[in-house]
Amino acid sequence: MDTGSHLLFGATLAGLAMLQPEVAQNPVLLHAVLAATLIGSHAPDFDTVARVRGYAAYIRVHRGITHSLPAMLLWPLVLSVPIAWGFGVWEHEPLVFAWTMAAVVFHVVLDWLNAYGVQCFRPFSQRWHHLDALPLFEPVLFVTHAAGLIAWLSIGLNPG
Repeated sequence: MDTGSHLLFGATLAGLAMLQPEVAQNPVLLHAVLAATLIGSHAPDFDTVARVRGYAAYIRVHRGITHSLPAMLLWPLVLSVPIAWGFGVWEHEPLVFAWTMAAVVFHVVLDWLNAYGVQCFRPFSQRWHHLDALPLFEPVLFVTHAAGLIAWLSIGLNPG
């Protein structure tokens, strides 16, 4: 999927988190979860820094190790700890970790669904896996999530 879709899905994932009473009743925790899902939904694509070494280097590493099984555990840990600490919701760190994990896994699964695919089973296999079910940009999903986010933010519709 494209970057905009990943970030949009991260925002709507935070809306889904509001189904949990502790998130819905605590604005600071909601903001921590929102930060965690936004950053987590984009984290596997942090490999874009490889572009400084050229497009060929970027193509070699993109959707590789940053989308792997170890990375799907590492990203939430690396992100949730400073987010929970920074927002002062350390007692809810496991919850922030869980929503960050959901965002990262959702990202990898969405990338797995398109034709480009991912190397999600690294280190066990470096083979590219793709399901060819979605294009890189899926307009129906994008519009649906965008409409939900707009309804949540503008008219106060229950985000869950």
